[in-house]
Amino acid sequence: MIHQAKWITASKLHKDAAPAFQKTFFLEKKVSKATLYITALGVYEAFINEKRVGKYVLAPGWTSYAHRLQYQCYDVTDLLNKENTVTVNVARGWHSSPLAVNKEKIAENMARPKALLAAVHIQ
Repeated sequence: MIHQAKWITASKLHKDAAPAFQKTFFLEKKVSKATLYITALGVYEAFINEKRVGKYVLAPGWTSYAHRLQYQCYDVTDLLNKENTVTVNVARGWHSSPLAVNKEKIAENMARPKALLAAVHIQ
């Protein structure tokens, strides 16, 4: 399901701030199951209707961003109502950190934009 989502990025004006991405949606029918598929370029913390999603800290974790991205799947069925707001805070994390193998890469790493890829699949 995450392959159907589109990346959204933070404005460059955010610099070191952790932007909050937010989307509100409405449900007209009863939900039998809902799954949040999510990853980020940076680290994220997700909420649905102001309730934290999952128990991971600093998700999606470290990875070789040039080769693969880890993503998480959360059962969010019990978090949904008729009106729903998904809020995801994305911070720098390892993706755009000053930690680099060589000093020439530090500025390049720090300039990488924070971004989010997420989809809620509802049955």
